[in-house]
Amino acid sequence: METAEGKPNTAMPRWPYILLVVPPLLFLLGYFLHRSEAQVLDRMQAAPATVEKSEVYSSGHGESTTYHLDLEYEYSVADRRYIGRKIGMANIMYDSKEKAMEILKQYPVGKEIQIFYDPEEPELAVITREEPGNGLMTMTLAGLLLVILWPVAFIVLRYARKRISG
Repeated sequence: METAEGKPNTAMPRWPYILLVVPPLLFLLGYFLHRSEAQVLDRMQAAPATVEKSEVYSSGHGESTTYHLDLEYEYSVADRRYIGRKIGMANIMYDSKEKAMEILKQYPVGKEIQIFYDPEEPELAVITREEPGNGLMTMTLAGLLLVILWPVAFIVLRYARKRISG
C-alpha cells in the first residue's frame, strides 16, 4: 500500500494494539463486577415467595433462536410486596426449549419457594446465590477473547514488522 505521494506506507498498524488491550480491560471490568455482586450476595437475606408466572419465551429465529425464562415470584419485605424475576445474578439463555423447560419445571405457578433479597435494595431478589453472576461471565468472555484476539494481533504485528524491515 502506498501513501498519497507514491511512497510505500511503512507505518505500523495501530488497530492490533486495541486487540491486545480489550481482553485485560474486560477482565478487570468483570473482576470488579464480580466483587460487587459478591458483596450483594453476602448481605442477601432469605424470604418466602410464591411463583406467579412460569413460562418460556424465545427470541431470534432459525439457528440463532435462544430461549429465556419468564419467571415471576412475589415476596414481601417490611409489609411491602415485590415481584422478582431472576433465578441468579445473571440472566441465562438456553439454546433449546427443552433445557429451558427443564429448569422451569422446578418453579410451577403457585409453588412456595425461598428467595434471597438485598435488604439495601429489596426489589433485587434471586432464587439462588449459586449461579455465576455477570462478573464471572465477563471474566470468562475476556479469557476467550484473549485466546482468540492476542494471537491475531501478534500475527498482524509480526507481519507488519517484516514488511517494514524488508
